[in-house]
Amino acid sequence: MNEDDNKVVTMKVRVTPEFREKLVTTAKENNRSMNAEIVDRLEKSFESNNGFSIDDPLVRAHFIAMQDIKYDEKIMALKYTIRVIGDSDAELTKQLSQLIKYTQLEKDDLGFDITRLLENSPTILQDIKDRDFKSRLTNLIFSFKNDVEKLSPKELIAKYPGIELD
Repeated sequence: MNEDDNKVVTMKVRVTPEFREKLVTTAKENNRSMNAEIVDRLEKSFESNNGFSIDDPLVRAHFIAMQDIKYDEKIMALKYTIRVIGDSDAELTKQLSQLIKYTQLEKDDLGFDITRLLENSPTILQDIKDRDFKSRLTNLIFSFKNDVEKLSPKELIAKYPGIELD
């Protein structure tokens, strides 16, 4: 073991008085020195999120499904706004309609993402316990597979920009 391996380096950090007070309070609650609290928090920031990583197929699948829900909600909100506006602002309605098309394209890309994820982790659907979540992912896959069967290669590339066709 090298002598330098056990060296401790002193660092000076500037923080607001409010932030310092948070550290002091939290350190007391955790029965640690303020230095130990800071070091612990910094070390944890380099670890994956509670043992999960975005590279974990289940975490990635969950992220994709949540994105799908977000896009659905965004599209519904935009359609509602267009209905409320009615004919009073044609230019805004046109812009919102374009935004709906763009959001739908983003949503369509999720089908490609989940299909690629399944190719790399074929048992992922078996590992998912939440039935609603599994159903949403299955619907994404079904929709993507239908597009692959129905659309021409050019249409597929336009709809799913990241797709690579043989």
